[in-house]
Amino acid sequence: MNDRKNKIICDVLVVGAGVAGVCATAAVAREGLRVVIVEKHDFPGGVAENSMNRYVCGLYSNERAEKKGLEDTLNNDITFELVKFLTERYKVKEPDRMGKVFVLPLPDGSLKMFLSGLLDQHENIGKYFMAEAVRVQKNNEHIEQVHVSHKGQILEINCKVVIDCSGDAVVSKLAQAPYQLEEPARIQLSSYSGKVVRLENMDESLMIKVPYFCAKYIASGTLPDSLRFTKFLPGDATGEGMLKMNLPYEKDGFDVRLADKYMNELLNFLREQIPAFADAKRGDSSKYVSDREGARLSGQYVLTQDDVCAARKFKDAVVKAAWPIEIWSPEKGVHYQYIKENDHYEIPKRCLLSQKISNLIAAGKCISVSHEALGSTRVMGPCMSTGEAAGKCAVEIIRR
Repeated sequence: MNDRKNKIICDVLVVGAGVAGVCATAAVAREGLRVVIVEKHDFPGGVAENSMNRYVCGLYSNERAEKKGLEDTLNNDITFELVKFLTERYKVKEPDRMGKVFVLPLPDGSLKMFLSGLLDQHENIGKYFMAEAVRVQKNNEHIEQVHVSHKGQILEINCKVVIDCSGDAVVSKLAQAPYQLEEPARIQLSSYSGKVVRLENMDESLMIKVPYFCAKYIASGTLPDSLRFTKFLPGDATGEGMLKMNLPYEKDGFDVRLADKYMNELLNFLREQIPAFADAKRGDSSKYVSDREGARLSGQYVLTQDDVCAARKFKDAVVKAAWPIEIWSPEKGVHYQYIKENDHYEIPKRCLLSQKISNLIAAGKCISVSHEALGSTRVMGPCMSTGEAAGKCAVEIIRR
């Protein structure tokens, strides 16, 4: 890595250190190329870490079996390494069944440790947190340089390939490349999570009672209507749980201070209504409001709702996926559309490649999919796998 007078030369630049970005970075580094990853926040993991996800979704196919083996993942890639890591270090024994799907338990702190380990494995990775891409320089629809704002300085990063894992097509926008964004009224709800401690006599009924009382309170109050879709999940420790609020999407991001205020108000109400919450206190909360949906690359192919539901396969497939289309509608809350049992659809490489910029690749929430298809591809399993696939694709572009 050459870092002199704020000028950096590398083979691949990855924008965004969520699960997709970290997997993309690891895939490039393992091939011996020089890679730089930049992240606007001060931690890896993106939405998954910020939302304090309790489970990894999208690793397994859907079937009627009551149990599934940990190693029965759809993709034998870095997601499989995560399974092994959780098995060996945290003694996770098997996936949990939730309705029609299987999910992998994710103990507190485990995701950050796993992702940090991936980034620390190789000396050919340059890591810049609190760093944000602000400008792109092109030549004949080829990105030559990306300017990154980092702690009051501008880094001029010269690279051969850029992988956009920003979750909002940041590089496509800066490069004036085509991108997709749903109409604001249809964009999925954003989320904000907070731990609750000192709960008493917890049982599974809280997962029903909390949404019921939240909906009752919202109907008679002045808080945003979407808060009636608040969920409760039990935590790892005794007397601990998680409130997950749903908030309207805002172009410039929902104000986290306002979200925190809403969380306090809901918790005060729940203390009055549910005995288990009588002495409850706030624990850790999300550092920002997480968007489930943002802008996406306009790629060489757009994966559609029909592709997902029909379990369509492609000659240039790079990832297998089976998570249902999960849409958090501003009007109706969450609803699901499942694919065939014991089957999966595929994501083609063309969904990762820009239709206009020759060296721009996308991964995670930025890949080229429709609003409906995004409801399936945006969860952690497919995001990790598209990240690794994007890294391998970048290596192919450089070496061909």
